[in-house]
Amino acid sequence: MSEAEIRKLRAKRELQEMLALVEDLKDEDWQVRLKAAGKLGKQRKTSEMIAAAVPALIKAIDDVNEYVAKAAVPALGDIGPQASDSIDVLTRTLTHEDKQMRRSAAYSLGKIGAKSLPSVPELIKLLEDSDPEVRKAVAWSLGIIGPEAVPHLQKNLSHENPNVRSGCMYALGNIGPNAISALGDMIQCLTDENTDVRYNSAKSIGNLRAAKESEQAVGDLIQLLEDKDPDVRWASAEALRKIGTEEAMDAWKAFESKPSVPDLVKQLFNDDKTIRLDAAEGLIKIIGEDDAEHLPKIKEGLKDQLWKIRVAVAESIAKIGPKAEGASKALKKALKDDHEKVRAAAAHALGKIGPGAEVAVVRLIKKLKDEHKEVRLAAGVALELIGTPEANKAVQKFSWE
Repeated sequence: MSEAEIRKLRAKRELQEMLALVEDLKDEDWQVRLKAAGKLGKQRKTSEMIAAAVPALIKAIDDVNEYVAKAAVPALGDIGPQASDSIDVLTRTLTHEDKQMRRSAAYSLGKIGAKSLPSVPELIKLLEDSDPEVRKAVAWSLGIIGPEAVPHLQKNLSHENPNVRSGCMYALGNIGPNAISALGDMIQCLTDENTDVRYNSAKSIGNLRAAKESEQAVGDLIQLLEDKDPDVRWASAEALRKIGTEEAMDAWKAFESKPSVPDLVKQLFNDDKTIRLDAAEGLIKIIGEDDAEHLPKIKEGLKDQLWKIRVAVAESIAKIGPKAEGASKALKKALKDDHEKVRAAAAHALGKIGPGAEVAVVRLIKKLKDEHKEVRLAAGVALELIGTPEANKAVQKFSWE
């Protein structure tokens, strides 16, 4: 059988599976319908499959069983732009009494993308929702819908509700350089009385990148480096770095040169990965044994999605030394990290903790056989410094070459 014939058979089988799931959406058993709704969005799709699946999922949004309805809404989003026939019903769902339905509808409209432009006015209204997770979904969706939404977002930067102003600003930041036409109103929001609005304004202006027009914001951003809120200060500094003019860079460098440990620890959990990385790398430079009180928060940074941040966090813990004993279990877990640099940094930190890191000895011994030499050597040094009989015995047998 040729490869073309195999592909044809596979496509036929997948279509049959999709049609079977569509039929399952009509089943009397709600659990069968629920399973079908959940699977339909995740199936590989052809135009023929989508033609069958989208109408069935649209109908399922009004299913008598709430769980089936809740599964149908995100499934339409998973199909993406080809589910544009569902925009009307998803827009209607934005006013559903259930907050999960509202949130899912917002996310799905965003995943459908630019075709969801007709839903923008209703999405903006939903930025006044009482649930913060719904507002977050709406702001994300508005940003994904794209440049065509900019006039609507700009218009609402003066809305009386700060959640609306903040959400629209966040969306403009997600749109990025294509939102440059709104810059004037975005700059005005840098002095907003609401902290979230000022934060998202600074961050979003930074996301406009090095557009020539962004230079207009430099003076206001420099003033925000003295804002009472640390998140606003950091977002402003990062925006200045991205704008990159001589004046902006001088201000950014001055700000970076005088951080405090509490400030940096707080920024380890900023939603902006660039700010998190700057904070993590800055922490290494100033942290010491007297900062052990911050350890409970710092060690959480070992779970960050970025391996460079996990490395920097481990190195910061190493700088605390023996007083970082409370991080031993978290570092022990980090010895199993997918990235060798993180494993090596974790081993180094455990060694700096010394005897207080005895809990990690068995795993460190296993790391003596790690595929990466850097990890093996760091584990060997750590075992020497921890110095238990078991650790010493393992080191005696270890080849340092």
